[in-house]
Amino acid sequence: MNLQRKLMSLSERLRASRECFEEVQKKLHETDDVLDCYLIVVFKTNKERKEFTDALRLADNRYVDGRMLQTALTSQLPEKGISE
Repeated sequence: MNLQRKLMSLSERLRASRECFEEVQKKLHETDDVLDCYLIVVFKTNKERKEFTDALRLADNRYVDGRMLQTALTSQLPEKGISE
């Protein structure tokens, strides 16, 4: 009997964990694709990456805040035809 109670308890905890996980996944999906909020730009060499970041006056860093990149790029483009 004791083993049966332990198994029932474990089963209930597993069910509760699964429900919690599914609820978290649902909330993440509802928050406007939080998991897909990045862009990867790949260069052939570190030198090419540095030239790109230097040209846009960005920090020579492997990780750049998307807002900073957007600001740098939009300031380099002509005003007409660009929507933000």
